[in-house]
Amino acid sequence: MKANTLKGRIVSRYGTVRNFAADLNWPESKISRILRQRQDPHLNDIKLICSRLQIDDPNEVVDIFF
Repeated sequence: MKANTLKGRIVSRYGTVRNFAADLNWPESKISRILRQRQDPHLNDIKLICSRLQIDDPNEVVDIFF
């Protein structure tokens, strides 16, 4: 997983990880664990993250998460 790429997209769109977590209605700790690669996101989490960050290129999804 390319956590720096994902974090860059989050900060670019939301300003902070906290704002992104609030938009997802997740605890900030969940997205922090994903970004620190201490928790693998479930498929539904990946779909939601991609939807909110407008990541719709399958190659980019694979590049970021796999």
